[in-house]
Amino acid sequence: MKGMLNWSGVELQIETLVPGVIVVAELGVISGSLPSLPPPLGIGFTTGVVLVALSYGVGALLIAISRLIVDAVSERGPRALVFRCLAHGDREDLLAFCQRDPKSKVDYESEKLARSCETIAAWNVIYRWAVRTSTRREEVDRRRAQGRLLRALFIPTVVAVGILCHYHVCYVLWKWDVTAFGCILAAVVMIFLYAYTELTVFAEAYDVSLTVEGQESDHAQSHPGPDS
Repeated sequence: MKGMLNWSGVELQIETLVPGVIVVAELGVISGSLPSLPPPLGIGFTTGVVLVALSYGVGALLIAISRLIVDAVSERGPRALVFRCLAHGDREDLLAFCQRDPKSKVDYESEKLARSCETIAAWNVIYRWAVRTSTRREEVDRRRAQGRLLRALFIPTVVAVGILCHYHVCYVLWKWDVTAFGCILAAVVMIFLYAYTELTVFAEAYDVSLTVEGQESDHAQSHPGPDS
């Protein structure tokens, strides 16, 4: 029938389902209803389908929110900080080399307008250029998938830490303070871990030999031999 959804073409993604399952379970813990659920083998088919559908929907929503938060925060500082400390390669040399790509030139100008720090703008452009032009697509895609899964677990991890802090603090007056501190600390750690996964993607995508060849080519053009 026309206009109907072709369910045979719908693909369930594990990175969408996992965070949804975790958060649904965490909500059960918070509400106190989880212990009353029947054991897994006793869950009927209909109940199981409803739980999977609910978890998948929650997971899709969480991924959208996590991407909005984690990517936005990472590219405003943590990525540049991690790359500056751990990346193999000089920022100025990498920036000069990647600006040979017209897309990177435009990207850099846009980044400089959007960011308050030129270092942050430069590393953002270098990272995107390396991923876009890499010839090692299979390994790069695999590492990016790991980063997406870590990003998808951002909210479930923050909620889990909040639950642990809230239910293991004896002093009532400190309960919410400790819970808030735990959630903020978990969020910061997850964002920097995500920035580190971006570094591993960059390390695989970036081919240092291309930069070396480019620098040698520039040197040859600027210092011609006696026969030229």
